[in-house]
Amino acid sequence: MSGAAGRRLAQAARAQKSPAALAYKPRATPRVFEPSAGRAGFFARSQRIPFYFTIGTAGLIGFYVFNVYTSYQRDGLEAKQRGIPLDVSDRYQRTAEHYDEDVDYMEWIMGMTKLRRELVAKAKGNVLEVSVGTGRNAPYYPLLKGIKSMTMVDQSSEMIRLARTNWPKTCAYFINASFRIQSAAEPIPCSDPAGYDTIVQTMGICSTPEPEKVLGNLGRMCKQDTGRIYLLEHGKSYYNWLNNFLDKAAPAHADRHGCWWNKDIGEIVKNSGLEIVEEKRYHFGTTWRYELKAPKRLAVVSDATGDTDAKAAASGARTRPWWAALW
Repeated sequence: MSGAAGRRLAQAARAQKSPAALAYKPRATPRVFEPSAGRAGFFARSQRIPFYFTIGTAGLIGFYVFNVYTSYQRDGLEAKQRGIPLDVSDRYQRTAEHYDEDVDYMEWIMGMTKLRRELVAKAKGNVLEVSVGTGRNAPYYPLLKGIKSMTMVDQSSEMIRLARTNWPKTCAYFINASFRIQSAAEPIPCSDPAGYDTIVQTMGICSTPEPEKVLGNLGRMCKQDTGRIYLLEHGKSYYNWLNNFLDKAAPAHADRHGCWWNKDIGEIVKNSGLEIVEEKRYHFGTTWRYELKAPKRLAVVSDATGDTDAKAAASGARTRPWWAALW
């Protein structure tokens, strides 16, 4: 065997033992993982469902807003010409019977039911609800968890009739409940001389011509320090374009539904003198939720004789002890 032939055989032998000779050789047609058609369809559906739900919800809200806008554009001028009064609470006498049907759908779309439930879940002790309407908040009160009594007030006799009728449907087991036809701007007696532990008002500021007076009265009826006032209201938005729409449509809306929906709720609460514990806003700022408490107030001193020491005590000034007169 020649030297050249021997070298070739030696190189072939080394190549067979070399790790490079054992390296993986890729297939001519590499195998690629592809999910099955069923699995791909599952992922597509899971992405389509929330997308279609969002589009559908937005479309329904848009359709509702468009109908409201066109309707109020048509009725707005006529309402302005009639001169709609600030006090439109009498409208509830004729709308009470169908009120729940009218608002159920939009409250569900806007999540108002959830906000109502969260608001009244904080109620405890002796509870007063003003502007109770048909009793839409009743199913959400924790009646078996610390509530002693329920007093429900509305100045619409038709609303109170429906609230009293609806109460046994969800709260028949709670018998310490009373219903009163009167304005929330007037004193409402409480079994506890110190006042109510919880006061609730939802969608009531819009229909009263004196909202600051009403809130001030709620503060006087609320228990000092520990009492709380919970509000859920609608009014002005964060945005001028939306406020412009609310202002233009307000007369027609007030005439039809008994609600001035363009009030500045924040300014009203500020002017009422109540102390703000928490404020939250939703729906472009048009829905306002408050937790309030009564402001610090001085004890009232009754003195028919006009004694100056008694007046000084009422103003917080220090009085002279009786023995000071000996000097």
